[in-house]
Amino acid sequence: AKQLGFETQIAGQIAQACVQVMPKDAKKFDTDCVRCAKVIGSHPGQSIVVNGMCMVRDAYGTERAKKKAHVAVFSVGMEMSSTEAKATVLLNNAEELMNYTKSEEEQMEEFVKGLVDAKVDVVICQGAVQDIACHFLNKYKIMIIKIASKFDCKRLCKTLGATALARLGKPLPEEIGYAEDVHCEEIGGTKCVMLSTGDSRISTIVLRGATPHLLDELERAVDDRSEEHTSELQSPLQSR
Repeated sequence: AKQLGFETQIAGQIAQACVQVMPKDAKKFDTDCVRCAKVIGSHPGQSIVVNGMCMVRDAYGTERAKKKAHVAVFSVGMEMSSTEAKATVLLNNAEELMNYTKSEEEQMEEFVKGLVDAKVDVVICQGAVQDIACHFLNKYKIMIIKIASKFDCKRLCKTLGATALARLGKPLPEEIGYAEDVHCEEIGGTKCVMLSTGDSRISTIVLRGATPHLLDELERAVDDRSEEHTSELQSPLQSR
């Protein structure tokens, strides 16, 4: 009703996404398991469904794709904590300048080596990534993905079966998630990160449209969670 004329274009994608995440007990169907990603360009008929998550952003490092990846999720940024005290450092020569950040580099490399020992292929962090952290992660061929929302962090943990870590350290085996395929893809000139899983925990409908207004309306049509519509749709699902 919100976008008259586009029913046939998006109905199939909505049905496919719902079937992928449908639990054995239809009463336990969670609408939050179906997400939307909006990419400007083309028309609604070109919308696709990803069995996992699609994030409208590019990877941060040089690694662009990983297969059968072990994923570590951090709810903090990839940066070493600094002291609260302010101080002035006097450097007398080039050697002192080179040694100034040496200890920080050693700590960061030790942290990244811990990720390598844990066989981590992809790192997802919620926050900033220091240049030195990016350097060592690229050196050891670990893919880096930055996210800004804590809600995305929560959904990623649910999708991957991972635990969001609030510390920079070597993750435990039970805290590491798994993804069948993580890769960067360009859709209509927009760079996206596709994250696919073997099981069906979350599905993402990648909506296509010519204008942001059309995409907003399509998302509103897909994501309509009013109690009235939920009660109307619940009875046929239960009967099946």
